[in-house]
Amino acid sequence: MENTMKSKLLSKEVELLQMPWRTQSNFIDCGIFAMRHMETYYGTSLKDWNCGLLKESEKQKLQLTDLRYKYLTKILLSDINILRDKVTSKVKEYAALDQIEREMMKLKARERIKERMKYLID
Repeated sequence: MENTMKSKLLSKEVELLQMPWRTQSNFIDCGIFAMRHMETYYGTSLKDWNCGLLKESEKQKLQLTDLRYKYLTKILLSDINILRDKVTSKVKEYAALDQIEREMMKLKARERIKERMKYLID
């Protein structure tokens, strides 16, 4: 059976799908797109398949950010994550901070991210 499936697969031509939500300028979210595709594709034709993403736009960027949070949360809180308890503990510590401390942490995190991003852009 394995050889039959292998020969069927090898005999197929690769088809580049022209999905309405494809992007022209987003080169960093391929993993998010791949995960969304795996999550929503059930073998239907392209005309019958809609993964829920909008065409490339600011709204699509917001959707991708929401999906990034969703997938990150699922990975971090997964039962098979050996650091799950540590992550949960850190979340509880963060939640116990007052609003000003949380905002300061967010600001510092954004500054660190911007600093790291400089190396990618240069």
